Amino acid sequence: MQADAQGMFHFRAVPPGDYKLLAWDDVSRDELENPTVVNRFDSQATAITLAASGTIAASVKLAQ
Repeated sequence: MQADAQGMFHFRAVPPGDYKLLAWDDVSRDELENPTVVNRFDSQATAITLAASGTIAASVKLAQ
């Protein structure tokens, strides 16, 4: 998913649960689908918990 001009993005119809958010300035689809690549950035992820029918706002730093 790409952010808009203000760096914002929205997900809809996401099931409740625990998630990790990561942001990159430039990444290919192949890299996103490669667990080895994604796992290298796990420590930089922003962890969130989404409740049923909930909304959440989070700040995510670019992965380096």
